[in-house]
Amino acid sequence: MAPMMKVVAMLAPATVASSASAAEGPLPRSVEAPVLQEPTVQQFWSFLRDYSEVPLASFDRAKAPQVTRVKDLDDATFQQYIRDGVPFVVDDCTKGFDKDAISEFQCKDFADRWPSGNMRAEYTPGQYHIYLKDPDWYSKIHPQRSHHEHMAGNKKIAGPYIWHVKDEEPLKTKRSVQKHWRTPYFLEKSLANRMEANESFEFWFSMAGGGTFTHADAYCESTISMQFRGSKRWRIQAFPEIRHHLNASSFGDEQIYDGKQHVSWTPETEF
Repeated sequence: MAPMMKVVAMLAPATVASSASAAEGPLPRSVEAPVLQEPTVQQFWSFLRDYSEVPLASFDRAKAPQVTRVKDLDDATFQQYIRDGVPFVVDDCTKGFDKDAISEFQCKDFADRWPSGNMRAEYTPGQYHIYLKDPDWYSKIHPQRSHHEHMAGNKKIAGPYIWHVKDEEPLKTKRSVQKHWRTPYFLEKSLANRMEANESFEFWFSMAGGGTFTHADAYCESTISMQFRGSKRWRIQAFPEIRHHLNASSFGDEQIYDGKQHVSWTPETEF
């Protein structure tokens, strides 16, 4: 088993597109629109321009709009995507990485190099801790929960293990890991982006049959998910409009399922 990470700048995803021409941006705002009124997803994201919301039961990944996928991403296009908040996938994210890059490591390599690394069993009852040296996490799968609104249906899935190198490991361990960390090429031009990528990474590990339930974290910055090995399927939905101060401003694991919040889980695309 290998770390759950592939080559995708999961800031936003869509159809295969050349980096030479950025995706169409948000539609212009009317000067007559209320200042704090949010645009619709159709107005904001070009890949959803002709999208019509459907209930989860009617969602068909084959008919869903596709997010942008790019290779050879140039800086101007990258900056435009970020400014527009466009979800996209970078299919050659590890371009230029050498043989000592952490993207080449198998799970056992992590265990052998950093045996005292302390992980947490995320989205698992009790969220117990486990050391990297314990082979259980990369040799046995532990299905825990299921939900009919998850893409796995009623089949139980195993939660991932998360290793918070950035803020929960001794500095010595962090610096050791950083020797093998490589910054994606499209972040290299910006010193701020390069430093942030090198200082704030964490690792998510999962065997086949693992995954998470739908959730929306309250991050105040763009994030990237890199898939180094294996594959991972995503279903995403734009954060729903907040019409009242009592509406949810973030969603914990599975909290949006079964309409328990002010909106229902209605994914717009899958990739």
